[in-house]
Amino acid sequence: MYDEIDSGETESVSDNPTQLSSEDSTTLCAASEIIDEDGLLDKLFELESLLEADVQRKPKHQKPALQQQWRDEIEQITLRLHL
Repeated sequence: MYDEIDSGETESVSDNPTQLSSEDSTTLCAASEIIDEDGLLDKLFELESLLEADVQRKPKHQKPALQQQWRDEIEQITLRLHL
């Protein structure tokens, strides 16, 4: 074994990189889409909560510019999620 190492006859990991099959690649894409959807849903829930809390404040304490920004983001996320 040590003779093989000294002579350089062993195969290193970098000499034979593993490649993803198309099936593995598709699975990874689907998994990343699920993660992305989960993240978008989390963000959607957060924005809706912020908007609801701000709307319930007295009018002089509300932030209309932020409310509009949140509504725009909610709309974009809704479109991306096809809801």
